Amino acid sequence: MRQLLAVLAYASAQEGTPKETIAASIMDIPLDLMLIIVLLAGLCFQTLTIIYLYYRLRQHRGEEDLHAPGQASPDCCEHPDAVVVRLGPDGAVKRMSPGAVRFFGNRGKKALGRNLAGSLVPTRESSGRDLAALWHSLVRGQDEVQTLECECMVEGRRRTWMRWTVRRVEPLALEPGVAGRDLLCLGSEITGDRDRSQKLAMAFMAVEQTLEGVCMVELDGTILYSNQAWADMHGFADREELVGENMSLFHSPEQMMEQVIPFNREVVVQGSNQGEIGHVHRDGSPFICWMTSSLIRDAQGEPMGYMGIARDITTAKESETELKQALARMTSLLDSTEDLIAITDRNARPLVYNKPFADLILQGLGLEMRPGVRPTQVMEVEEKAFWEGCEQRALEGEVVRFEHEIVFPNGETRVYQMSLNPVFCDDQVTGFSLFGRKVSEAGPVARTKTVINR
Repeated sequence: MRQLLAVLAYASAQEGTPKETIAASIMDIPLDLMLIIVLLAGLCFQTLTIIYLYYRLRQHRGEEDLHAPGQASPDCCEHPDAVVVRLGPDGAVKRMSPGAVRFFGNRGKKALGRNLAGSLVPTRESSGRDLAALWHSLVRGQDEVQTLECECMVEGRRRTWMRWTVRRVEPLALEPGVAGRDLLCLGSEITGDRDRSQKLAMAFMAVEQTLEGVCMVELDGTILYSNQAWADMHGFADREELVGENMSLFHSPEQMMEQVIPFNREVVVQGSNQGEIGHVHRDGSPFICWMTSSLIRDAQGEPMGYMGIARDITTAKESETELKQALARMTSLLDSTEDLIAITDRNARPLVYNKPFADLILQGLGLEMRPGVRPTQVMEVEEKAFWEGCEQRALEGEVVRFEHEIVFPNGETRVYQMSLNPVFCDDQVTGFSLFGRKVSEAGPVARTKTVINR
């Protein structure tokens, strides 16, 4: 070898063309050294050839095994991308189809001869436990074919979900004397399908567990689905008994004609609609729901049904009616007195006031009262400053009292005793109440004066 290196180094140092130099150097190599070089080159070539033939033979034997009669479905094995793995009775990977080798990459090549659990399937998770249970069931002869979904490890430490169809087969003819039967596994990746299924399952569980009633019907009103909240709302214990019935089951004939049919007509035209719709319980008693309905379309965009979401607002409507009645009674009571009464918010804007207060503001300041309008916005600068100072003191928690004199153009003079009282909620001032009472004589308190020159 030293002689060969010396000859090559000498040749590289000589002048002339590379071909002439190398040819001359080779001629100077001793015959015994040349023979050794040729033998070494031939040995390397034979070694590479043997390795190549070994892998080709193993692949060919695997393909013969997969295509053997009674071993697997020809349709799945003949496909070049078929992921097929053959396991021995001990769970070791014996053969892998070309599609399986491409799918698992280097991890799949390293799995040959090793147990499937630990090499391609994680052992410490549910996938490994499921695989072990299936393997024992098949090896013991309890079943001929089983299906399993498990997580597998592929090249690059990436994980993917696979659905395996596993069946028992006879041992390979090339392995005589092997006890037990092999397992032939045909796999397909289902990661995308599993993700979609999980999202659909989450959406379904959300609909199932929501407090609002959800119902889906065909265009003719035939019920396709309802959650339990919808059934409970209408007095039905089992929602399954609603499937196939008509949605008129939930409405009286008058409600159908006057509310439901016009409401659904708008859903078809606009794609959705919402509003108050009358319903009836199973016993026929009416109640009110806030309905939100949407049109369901097929893949071609054609209408195929409705989905309605209902919330029982009967209690809220009753409370609203009671509140309106109480407000009407309070307004009537406030309007029956000649005193000035108003209640403001945190920004001193009147929210509730009686008719004498509104009439005085209109007559004295020329301002038509509306909720949220501050009378100080039309006052003179000096008077406005006084009133805003009193309002600020009331909003800071102080009770403010003073007399206010108003002189009208006809010479009439009115004096009002005014009182601004802070209104508290949870120890916080949320506004103040204003009370004004007309008096004939002035008292010993501060007085302001408004002169109307109109």
